[in-house]
Amino acid sequence: PAAENAKVTLNVDQTTNQVTFNMAGEGIYPIWMIPQSDKIAYSTANDLQKIFSNAGDYNIQYRVGNHNGISQGAGKATFHINNSIIDYTKYTTMMAGKEWYIDSTATAHLACGPSGTDGTSWYSAQPKEKAGTGMYDNRITFTADGKYSFDPGKNGTTYVNTGCTILNNPGTGKDYSAKVDKQTASYTFDAQGSSIYLVFPAKTLFPYIPTDDAYNKELRLRLENITSSTMVLIYDNGNIAWHYILSSAEANQ
Repeated sequence: PAAENAKVTLNVDQTTNQVTFNMAGEGIYPIWMIPQSDKIAYSTANDLQKIFSNAGDYNIQYRVGNHNGISQGAGKATFHINNSIIDYTKYTTMMAGKEWYIDSTATAHLACGPSGTDGTSWYSAQPKEKAGTGMYDNRITFTADGKYSFDPGKNGTTYVNTGCTILNNPGTGKDYSAKVDKQTASYTFDAQGSSIYLVFPAKTLFPYIPTDDAYNKELRLRLENITSSTMVLIYDNGNIAWHYILSSAEANQ
């Protein structure tokens, strides 16, 4: 396929600095190459949504894939962000006053991929795939003044990656459900490069803990996109990127 023939649209929501990347066409898919801090992030998601914290003009490149392969050449597109984000009230307003949970109805509600990507290309959970683990029972809440709470739900567990040593790994060689109590912690926002991160203190519980460091150290989750009922977060430790889709919609519970 020829990249220059693809119809690409970039829509910018200037109130939240969120950009939607779309490529139209039958039988094709995009390979977006998006500037992120001091490196390039890759994604093959159509209608990809991503928040950019800094004002300015952005240039992205993309390739086009189909059943024959990937275009040799790259297309180019630009967009403009009017204002840098210095006030996070617009995000806390969408986050606070509701319960958030892993959206079990969405493909890639838990996923992983190479560092520097959207974390979906190596593994992508299908709807309800993790039923029985207790992960879907977890509820998290945010307040407008920076408080975070974790409720493990009826099973009283959080779900932990098999490679972890924390919270009494049973040694089965599989991801495990670890017994935990309710927790109250804090959260802040941090802008790094063009990205925004939700930052939690060490020992903060979350519905899926991917690495020891994600629990033993400060937890940094990149805020990929957000609406009043959906939030996509990325944990990227430089070796692997984990992808979470959270929902606050009652219909998805």
